[in-house]
Amino acid sequence: MSDGYPIVLRIRGRRCVVAGGGAVAARKVAPLLAAGAEIVVIAPTVDPAIEQALSEGTLSIERRAFEVSDLDGAFLAIVATDRPDVNRAVRQARSR
Repeated sequence: MSDGYPIVLRIRGRRCVVAGGGAVAARKVAPLLAAGAEIVVIAPTVDPAIEQALSEGTLSIERRAFEVSDLDGAFLAIVATDRPDVNRAVRQARSR
């Protein structure tokens, strides 16, 4: 049993941060683009699918490590890394 609950969010035109740039992040970016979100991907390296998405919508890439201030003004934050330290940092930043 999951401790989450599926919901629908209206994210058109809203800042959504994706921390991570691998295959999981690429899978998260596609539906965000389809929903019209303003996406910021933050990762030192990114999957080719994310690179391709640059031309398909409102997406930007910050090629660097996550910083707490990356969540300033974000409506939604998605953590898509395989690094527990980064996942924890994003979770803690979101609860500040």
